[in-house]
Amino acid sequence: MHLVEIEMITECIELSDDDTDDGNNPRGKSQRVRTDCLNVECKFGEEYIDDVPLFVLTYYKVEKLRGLKVCCHCFDEACNYFSDLKDKFLNFESIYAVPPSQYKPVHNIDSDVELISSDDEEKLDDETMEIVRRELPSILRDIMTSENAHFQLNDGSQKMNEALEKLKAEQQEQIEKLRSFQLEIDNLRKSAYKPFQRKIVQVPEIEILDVQPFTDETRIFKSQLQRKRPAPASWTNQDDQSDKECGDVIAVSEEILTPPTNLPPPGNPIVRPKLKPGDLVYVRKDNCKYTWKKSCITAINEDKGYAEYQIKTDMKNHKKSASSFTCRGNDLAYVTTSLFRFSVGVRVIAVIKDGTNTGHGELQYNAGIVAEPPKAVNKFRYLIFFDDGCVQYVPHEHIRLICEPSKNLLDDVPVENRDFLRNYLSYYPERPMVKLIVSNIVEVLFQGNWLRGQVMEVDGSLANIFFPTRERQEWIYRGSSRLRLLFNEFQAAKYRKQTGHRGRIVAGSVDADSPYVEYTRNVEGEENSDENVPVRAVARKSTSAVNKLQKIEKHVKSTERPIPARKIELKLVNAIEPRNFVAHQCGPPCVSWTGYKYSEAKGKGPLAIPLYYGFRRIICYVNVTRRVVIYKAPCGRSLRNMLDVHRYLRITKSSMTVDLFDFDYWVHVLAEFKVEKYNLSIEDVSNGVESVPINCVNYVDSDLPNCMSYLKERLPRENVNLNLDPNFLCGCDCTDDCQDRSRCACWKMTYEGQKLIPNNVIDPNVGYHYRRLPERVLTGIYECNQNCKCSKTSCLNRVVQYPLSQKLQLFKTEKKGWGVRCLTDVPQGAFISVYAGHLLTDTVANEEGKTYGDEYLAELDYIEVIERIKEDYESDVPEDLEEDLKEIRTINIEDMEKKKRKKKFASVRTYYGDREDDVYIMDAKGSGNIGRYLNHSCMPNVFVQNVFVDTHDLRFPWVSFFAQKYINAGSELTWDYNYDIGSVEGTVKLCYCGSPNCRRRLL
Repeated sequence: MHLVEIEMITECIELSDDDTDDGNNPRGKSQRVRTDCLNVECKFGEEYIDDVPLFVLTYYKVEKLRGLKVCCHCFDEACNYFSDLKDKFLNFESIYAVPPSQYKPVHNIDSDVELISSDDEEKLDDETMEIVRRELPSILRDIMTSENAHFQLNDGSQKMNEALEKLKAEQQEQIEKLRSFQLEIDNLRKSAYKPFQRKIVQVPEIEILDVQPFTDETRIFKSQLQRKRPAPASWTNQDDQSDKECGDVIAVSEEILTPPTNLPPPGNPIVRPKLKPGDLVYVRKDNCKYTWKKSCITAINEDKGYAEYQIKTDMKNHKKSASSFTCRGNDLAYVTTSLFRFSVGVRVIAVIKDGTNTGHGELQYNAGIVAEPPKAVNKFRYLIFFDDGCVQYVPHEHIRLICEPSKNLLDDVPVENRDFLRNYLSYYPERPMVKLIVSNIVEVLFQGNWLRGQVMEVDGSLANIFFPTRERQEWIYRGSSRLRLLFNEFQAAKYRKQTGHRGRIVAGSVDADSPYVEYTRNVEGEENSDENVPVRAVARKSTSAVNKLQKIEKHVKSTERPIPARKIELKLVNAIEPRNFVAHQCGPPCVSWTGYKYSEAKGKGPLAIPLYYGFRRIICYVNVTRRVVIYKAPCGRSLRNMLDVHRYLRITKSSMTVDLFDFDYWVHVLAEFKVEKYNLSIEDVSNGVESVPINCVNYVDSDLPNCMSYLKERLPRENVNLNLDPNFLCGCDCTDDCQDRSRCACWKMTYEGQKLIPNNVIDPNVGYHYRRLPERVLTGIYECNQNCKCSKTSCLNRVVQYPLSQKLQLFKTEKKGWGVRCLTDVPQGAFISVYAGHLLTDTVANEEGKTYGDEYLAELDYIEVIERIKEDYESDVPEDLEEDLKEIRTINIEDMEKKKRKKKFASVRTYYGDREDDVYIMDAKGSGNIGRYLNHSCMPNVFVQNVFVDTHDLRFPWVSFFAQKYINAGSELTWDYNYDIGSVEGTVKLCYCGSPNCRRRLL
């Protein structure tokens, strides 16, 4: 039995190690002597030992089996090996010098072979085991000490480390070989592709002129069809979910500024050394109000309860002619540079930038107040408000501390500057300033005249403005009321406070780079308000006022945590493929076989719907670089533009609408944003009211949105007379889907509405373009209604009256509460949603806003905005730069205030029987739709459009949201609330939109 076992082991283990082979052995097995020895390589087989010691099994690496034998020759070999180990150990020599056993391990591969377990061995009695447990540790310690076993351990560690280092060296050698091979492969690849690489040439730098006069071809009012092309969205980089504008953005590296070495560290208290006779100081002479000269203190008199200093002008080489006079400490300043930083409001003297050396080689100093501390944004300089009205940035080494300022700081300031400085110091660091960029045209008050000038340079809080009519340049503080924008705002606030009239945004036409008023954020978190803030009960969003800013959005890193989501490309499952094209006359059979039904397409992205029902969207390259989009119809016909699509849908009588198609190649129709991790989710917040489910997720916390009765349309409350009688509507007789605008009565109302604004450029293509709105129509859009004879489903002038089609998601933000994002790409001009809720009167809105909150109140101020534009249009900046710069207007402040109080014409509201200041309010707090959750942004991607659908009553337009630009899937949808900042007494709301040109305050 044991012989068979050993032989089986021998065959299995040694099969691959055989070195001999002859023809009589087809299996290639070497000839060995058949023995009963446990050594599978034994060739002797003489005299066996039945009871095999453990050290023999260890030497031959054999498992402990029953019935194993070892021959005497193999037994002696094992004994000699362990004898050598013993001699080395006892002689304090390294046992690792003895070569280890070269035998390979032998494992039991036969399940019938019985192993000897520890249970089969003879066990010691309990008394003996107790002695072993007690004595064995001390015996082992003695042996380790007496035989110097630590030497063997240390030597073993050293041998192991040497072996490890050798392996590392071999590994590094292999890595270097692999790198060399990889380098050779890269060189081969480069040489293979080198003939096909693009050539890169150095081109001259682009010269960008600061001033470029406007011409008729470069007017601000451009065609609605001229849209800026955004860069294609990346499918691989999903880290940035912000909206990306077009490729006309140049990345500019920011210079990292460090504080100068001579600027003291912040935090040290202000120390004013006591003056004594003989000290040198700067002194202000009575006969020269703004000039400070270096002088010497000769005597100090404190008899009057305050210090009076006898001053002698230091004339150096002309001491005999030096004058002597007496002054107080607020007319003296130290001559040495301060060892601490100045804080805002400290009284100092500073060197004016254009000062020249006097005859004595001294710089000219003027007195002023520190208005801004040194920081990176102002290149670590102080902003100084000088007493003579000048404002400049001054470095620390050119500033001297006034010795003894008055307890009331403003007593040392000229009377004409006190009101401004009082307000400035009271509310710093929160301060309104006009946001300006180079080449802006602004109006500045100069000696009672409004002068138009051009911004030549912007340096921190200052702007260098050139006035062509006076041929002069001047640095002006951007928070000065001399700027027309701030002047108008301050005057309006003063008027509203005096009359108690509710404040409202002043609407006007602005271009992409227009100046606007921004508010620096109060970093201390104080909720201060200006003394000229108009009193108002509640805050309301404006649904008609023009955005204060609409600029090209730049890339800004978000401060919020990364969104646990990604953008995926949907796979078309069970999609119908178009047929191969065969010449034919298109008709209803071309699409009827696809089985499209509006009810079955719910839940799909609007731009993806055609691809499920026989259409294919193909992106083609023209001249290698230009990309165009072509749709393949179910019958195989190619459709190259929206006109082809509309004509095809009409001919085939398809129930699809033209806005389900898009020919911008950068729009991904199958892209969808998917949130992968969240704390809670609601399948549909509309509870089936909307045609498309609106998902809700929260990955910030575990809060649920407030309970709300979901409404798709506005619902009037008491005392709101909403007349929906169709007899008061005019309709069209179109049969061509209102494609011919010259015959559509509804479109003509939209066209004629542009004439309400004087001096307005009339756009012949105003309104919808294939059910998309490229830009806002300030005077409103009149859609076809129930009295019209055009198609209810395919009319090109019916948009907002249709149900929601965009896939939207309600989600929780970290700082702004709940927000709305689009889950699919939204093309420019696409309709998103309406703002629905209860219609309230002004009085009811004020009362309920105080009680229940005003965060969801929106004013229907269409009439007020249009009338304000009509009254103030003459003050708008002309587009012609040459005429603009030559114009001078003389003003009178009192006349302006009287003009503000008296309107030229009665408000249109009076014709409806309302008071002039009665504005109806849309309240979406208790009842509303998804539109109530759209957050504010100073650079929004959504604009508000007033649309008249079920009534032509100018007091009750539909408030609708449209995409202002291409919106990438996963982007938050935002609009400009147009809050009147400071209009609610005691309330300050900060803006967290995160846009590069954020105004920093909402309210």
